[in-house]
Amino acid sequence: MTEIYLVRHGYSKSNEMDVFLGQKNVDLTEKGVNQATETAKFLNAFDITKIYASDLDRTCQTAEPLSKLKGLPIVKRERLREIDGGDWDWVSYKEIGEKYPNDWRLWGVDVCSSYTPNGETFYQVQQRVYAEMENIACENDGKQVAVYSHGTSIKSFICKVLNVTGKIANDLPYPSNASVTKLIYENGKFTIDFYSKADFLGDLSTNLTINVEGEII
Repeated sequence: MTEIYLVRHGYSKSNEMDVFLGQKNVDLTEKGVNQATETAKFLNAFDITKIYASDLDRTCQTAEPLSKLKGLPIVKRERLREIDGGDWDWVSYKEIGEKYPNDWRLWGVDVCSSYTPNGETFYQVQQRVYAEMENIACENDGKQVAVYSHGTSIKSFICKVLNVTGKIANDLPYPSNASVTKLIYENGKFTIDFYSKADFLGDLSTNLTINVEGEII
């Protein structure tokens, strides 16, 4: 059995700008750094023996405080990256809705069938993230590990774990910034202990929801 603490990166400058961002690099904001510190304090109570992260800056920066507390290196895994944003990178949600109305509406009503133009499909993200999570789980049998990734990457993985599509997948909220999802991997299967836990962040918590018109709600 492997216990995995799956963390979304902290509040980033792209989050602050309300723009879509995939595999381009961006730093955490001051709030994001503070969130990462609080998440590390929460995770420090567990016997984590290895720390994995997407190789993008915002996830590595989120993992740094735990790396320092535990005295463990950050093992970077490219397959934990966010979706390739394609034409949507650095574009505001409102502008995406105006320029790509059909694609953006599909994202809002049937995310499992959606894609970013000239980027990746949701399904492609799901497959690579699930494969990497399974590898990590098998590599660390009997241990506790932390894995740092991204909003769409985590949501797509959880949809596969729960075997949900359609409206149920769309109703599943994206994990909030610097939140922790605990998974158990045993007998070739993932189960979820808790999802997007962020109460330890207090007033630092950030959880933006975007509707299909590209508006923050």
